[in-house]
Amino acid sequence: MHKPLSSFGLPGTGERVVRFKNIAEAIIAAHVAHEHGFPVIPLGTGTNCVFLEPKISAIFLQSRDRSLSMKQSGSKILVTAGAGLPWDDLVRFAVRHNLQGLEYLSGIPGTCGAAPVQNIAAYGAELAETFRRVEVLNLKTLRVQKLSREACHFGYRQSIFNTTEHGRFLITSLTLALAPNRTASPPKYPELAQQLAEYPTLTDVRRIVLNIRRKKLPDYHATPNCGSFFKNPIVNKAIAAKIAKKYLTLPYWPEPNGKVKISAAWLIGHAGVRGRHWGKISISPQHALVLVNNGESNYAHLQRAIQEITSVVQKTFGITIKTEPNFFDKNITDTFWTRQKQ
Repeated sequence: MHKPLSSFGLPGTGERVVRFKNIAEAIIAAHVAHEHGFPVIPLGTGTNCVFLEPKISAIFLQSRDRSLSMKQSGSKILVTAGAGLPWDDLVRFAVRHNLQGLEYLSGIPGTCGAAPVQNIAAYGAELAETFRRVEVLNLKTLRVQKLSREACHFGYRQSIFNTTEHGRFLITSLTLALAPNRTASPPKYPELAQQLAEYPTLTDVRRIVLNIRRKKLPDYHATPNCGSFFKNPIVNKAIAAKIAKKYLTLPYWPEPNGKVKISAAWLIGHAGVRGRHWGKISISPQHALVLVNNGESNYAHLQRAIQEITSVVQKTFGITIKTEPNFFDKNITDTFWTRQKQ
């Protein structure tokens, strides 16, 4: 029996999974896939994707490039990582070398190649803050390109890789600009501030963040899940104020655009859906944002869970919460193929 390609554990595969070590191998695999009429779908470790069908008519490409290098550039240190390197290996490397900028992103699962897709973020930090450039294979032209931070159009949980250019690029490496400093920026979240000094060391931040994540998030190796299943909704201040007036414990944070980000975990936790089961799928008792799969193989049960949770939150608070993982089904296959056809 093949190991599931998604950490959520629902069965799913493609026509073939190709693991490449370098760009040349990726180009060959993509060319052969296109010749046989299959789109190419980049895949990291599968920690942020869910299959809604047992088999997808596509070729999945997984990077095995775990290279890591750094060089001086003015006051910054440029660190370049291969797409197949586990993200947390990069964070550990940065902290050990007293390079500031990634410590609050400790413990996030997945690969470096997957990190720019949704502009990974945690505890007030996001990838875009240190991002310098990314090397990609254009799956339409099969040419290698370099894209700057500006070209990636990063936003909350998004970039061109999961919006306007979804399916166009295969990320092969990324370069970050980090500051040589053993001290981290002040913690932005009260949960961290209570346990850290005003200007904590990188090592202390990493230790505390890892401890919090272990307590809050179930290990997908033991209990299949794909981390946060829903995004924090961003709404107008008036909407947030109206809800906060009725629910005094509502957590929310101001956004640069004048809007407000509300905790989706709080909304789900106070909507009365915790404790329900959809087949063997349920909301994790550790964190309201996490759906766990305790042995379910029925795709319909997951779809019912999503529909019911979002519907109850909408009915209770008048807010629409959106899912975060990438869903693999015929629709995504069509999207990828449309962007890759010559």
